[in-house]
Amino acid sequence: MFGGTLCGLAAFVLAILLASPTSAQPMTQNLEPGISGARPLAFDVASIRENRSGFSASGDKPHSNFPIGSDDSYAPTGGEFSATNLPLISYIIFAYKITTNNRDALIASVPDWVLNDGYNIEARTDIEDVTKDQMRLMMQSLLADRFKLAVHHEQRDVPVFAAILELPGKLGPQLRKHSPDAPCSQPISAPQSGTSAGTTSSPTTDPAGFPVVCGGFANYMRPIAPYHRRFGGGNVSMATIVGSFSGLGKLRRPVVDQTGLTGGYDFFLDYLPDPPPGKELPADASGPDFVGALRVELGIRLVHQRSTIDFVIVDHIERPSAN
Repeated sequence: MFGGTLCGLAAFVLAILLASPTSAQPMTQNLEPGISGARPLAFDVASIRENRSGFSASGDKPHSNFPIGSDDSYAPTGGEFSATNLPLISYIIFAYKITTNNRDALIASVPDWVLNDGYNIEARTDIEDVTKDQMRLMMQSLLADRFKLAVHHEQRDVPVFAAILELPGKLGPQLRKHSPDAPCSQPISAPQSGTSAGTTSSPTTDPAGFPVVCGGFANYMRPIAPYHRRFGGGNVSMATIVGSFSGLGKLRRPVVDQTGLTGGYDFFLDYLPDPPPGKELPADASGPDFVGALRVELGIRLVHQRSTIDFVIVDHIERPSAN
């Protein structure tokens, strides 16, 4: 194990990515439908360059041409993948669909440079209507080819929170079954003023306050009160929604879905985040904490359990080969 540590803006970029939407399990090449036993998907053209501008204010602003969190939202880019000054760990998270449930083991398995050195990646595929998961598989191939990345999956029995409905069959006021007639828009992937790599800009909302976004999360929504955070999504599975809780609430353990809800859901959550270590909330800050907001707003309660979680562990990685 390498046991890397993060520094500066790299840590902030990673925090944003890890608080982004998640899915139930990481992706691997043999999970892609229809290509079992076939040659792994790969970009037709790819260029990798270390970005030496650093993560300070004077460095290149980290960004990508579409959201690289682990949700399914994806605005078509004509098969182009373009990202600037992201730490390599963020590309690994994208490629393997790493969730906040299994991030710590991944981070502990990589050397410091994977967390703290920025890289630009320009790549293209000729596949028409390429999906986001296909792009992930192509990124897996690229990382294996240029960085000699090798990983394995490891099952661990760990303490978790189980997300259950507070009242069986009853949803909270800010959680609803997605209607196929509901309007939606793809999230904007390029960072706007005040945002960071891989995040979406503030989406519009419908009259009930739900974000108008397709199949993904909106990380930046205007909160209802000072010091609050508002987060939501549209047409997202409960496994994906629940998978985001560990990072959003800084819960320090995975969260597994036991709501029994199937299909897509819209939701938004407004809560008072915990202050950074060593800091206190302002005297005038008020409102529910993350766990309290889950119960009141979404009708979801967290209970202590143990469960087997799948972790992705890095076995080997090298600095990139020449283009």
